[in-house]
Amino acid sequence: MSQFQVSADDSQVQAMLARAARRLNNMRPLYDDIGAYMERDTDQRFQRQQAPDGTPWRDLSPNTWASKRNRKILNETGQMRDSLAYEATGTEVIIGFADKKARWHQFGTRPYTIAPNNARMLAFMTAGGPAFARQVNHPGIPARPMLGISRANVEEIGNIVGDHIGKP
Repeated sequence: MSQFQVSADDSQVQAMLARAARRLNNMRPLYDDIGAYMERDTDQRFQRQQAPDGTPWRDLSPNTWASKRNRKILNETGQMRDSLAYEATGTEVIIGFADKKARWHQFGTRPYTIAPNNARMLAFMTAGGPAFARQVNHPGIPARPMLGISRANVEEIGNIVGDHIGKP
């Protein structure tokens, strides 16, 4: 069997690998871009009113619709949605909500009792009109996932990583 060797100028390849290695030593810009993308995508889920996997959020009960000022699920005042933020470091990106109610909506709750704090009775709106009660046995909040990574997110994150490695 004969042997031979081919030599080529690989200086461009070596330069690209050196740039990629420098970028990989500082991952914060990459994680920052991933965080910004995921924050935008999560925010858009509120517009689409759907979970990361594309399933629509479970509809509100007639009583809840009766008490709302707008026709959007999980967006009565915008406070919870506006608390969405991300934090990027050199080793990770964390995205989440500062509003404690987000946890209840992301995972749902068990049934619970609502009682007045500073009054003798609760006053609230129902589908049948105003109602008053000493307490209400709430059936629980169904899960309406807002955070998560979809297949499309995985693809786009892959593109972001590729862009970072390939940037000059």
